[in-house]
Amino acid sequence: MMKHNLQERGLFSLRRDGREEDDNKVDKILNPWAADSRLWNFIFLASCLIGVSIDPLFLYVPIVDDNRKCLKRDYNMEIIALVLRSVTDLFYVFHVCFRLHNALKMSKELHVSIFTNFPWFHLLIDILSILPLPQVVVLLYFSQITGSRSLSGRKFINLILLLQYVPRLFRVYLTAKEIGKGFDSLISQRVWVRCAFFFFVYLNFGHVFGAFWYFYSIFRETACWHEACKYHMPKQCTPGFFDCSLGIESHPIKNLTKLNQYCPINPPDPKIFNFGMFSGAIESRIVNNTDFPTKFTRSFFWGLKNLSSFGSNLDTSGNIVENLFAILISILGLLLFLYLIGNLQVCILTLSLC
Repeated sequence: MMKHNLQERGLFSLRRDGREEDDNKVDKILNPWAADSRLWNFIFLASCLIGVSIDPLFLYVPIVDDNRKCLKRDYNMEIIALVLRSVTDLFYVFHVCFRLHNALKMSKELHVSIFTNFPWFHLLIDILSILPLPQVVVLLYFSQITGSRSLSGRKFINLILLLQYVPRLFRVYLTAKEIGKGFDSLISQRVWVRCAFFFFVYLNFGHVFGAFWYFYSIFRETACWHEACKYHMPKQCTPGFFDCSLGIESHPIKNLTKLNQYCPINPPDPKIFNFGMFSGAIESRIVNNTDFPTKFTRSFFWGLKNLSSFGSNLDTSGNIVENLFAILISILGLLLFLYLIGNLQVCILTLSLC
């Protein structure tokens, strides 16, 4: 009798272990964001980090031609940004296809429904991250930036460019979180991963805000052209686009010298037109510069400086979008700074206890 009970207990234990092993397989395979492949997670995280750093490069494509008072493209920057973005998108596509293939295969072998176990929300984040919104908005809708009736188009461009970063940054956070779980046995290394991640996020926001500062500076200068045409030279202007590729014959303003009078840039005159927080970019003429390292470092420094000072040095005009942009810099600067300092304190405390 005792022998029979022991055999039943042993059989029950084996069945329970078998069920637990199957459950682990289901959880490990159907959850494509589990830390089942540390090497691939590191590679994918690196591609995500590079990806969110590449997107702002599209904002440097427009350049102001001060002599012809129109906008042109930096085609070298356009090609580089397109190639780099396409390469990082390939990692997203491979990640999604590979995980879906494994999930479908294992769900058939284990007779488990993929629809109830697969993290579809994470898949949605990946799909939204792959969408080529910066390419479409900046490159295909370039004329909307320069048109005299482009206010609604500009608002749409601003919204799309800002919303693009939400799923991509969230994807970086999810991947970094899964990698951090793999360091449970090495607590100090896990803390350093968190600190490095949040420090990168802080620097990347400086990069993003600097790129938007450059992009919005061009918006404000073209807005001055539109106002000069509408209020000061209505009879000398025709509806059209300030696009250099259309030629001088299609330029809305025939007398370009008057734009220097109504849109002074060296130095700017707030009494005539207030460029606000973008006057530095316009006066320094980085919006005319085709040398990418020069305008990138200037813009990155501006973004990091104002992010670190919580936007306290920003002198804005009465423009609503400009003031909302300044408010966003102040709020995110404060939150990121507090979060970074908090994680660094945890990192130092953990290392001192190890």
